[in-house]
Amino acid sequence: MLGALLRPAAVPAFTQQPAACRDGSLPVAAPELHETIQRSDGNLADVVGKVESWLTSQVGPLTGEAHQANRLADLAITDSTIATVQDLAGALGVSARTLNRLTTKYVGLSPYTMIRRRRLQEATEWIRDHPDEALADIAFRYGFVDQAHLSREARTLLGLTLTDYRLRTTRP
Repeated sequence: MLGALLRPAAVPAFTQQPAACRDGSLPVAAPELHETIQRSDGNLADVVGKVESWLTSQVGPLTGEAHQANRLADLAITDSTIATVQDLAGALGVSARTLNRLTTKYVGLSPYTMIRRRRLQEATEWIRDHPDEALADIAFRYGFVDQAHLSREARTLLGLTLTDYRLRTTRP
């Protein structure tokens, strides 16, 4: 079995329903790729190159919209200054409606959910690195209304309470 994480621009080449496979996997029948990899010498760089070539052949040249979808994802998951859908739309120079259309076609998550996930990831990373800091202070630091808001987000997106998360990630 071989797995690959795709950039948003590649997703429509494999599914018209990105929401159906988010946070999971999408099996793709590619016997020619399988054969090519089996014939390789096992060199990781060689295998990665072969997979990249195959993916490029499947996806084809990227449109301006596809490039915009990649940029949207980059901003949503890395730019801590983006706190709202309007912030994200402004950073891309598009309307909120265009943003929603792009995320529906290429990502399978709403822009708001992408931002929520990033904020929670930042907060949980802080919790992991600063296990003694009060959760209320961390919630404030990452733009949550209060500790309860941060806790609800964690339970919804991680399936854990923050206390459980802290216990699992605290380094001895």
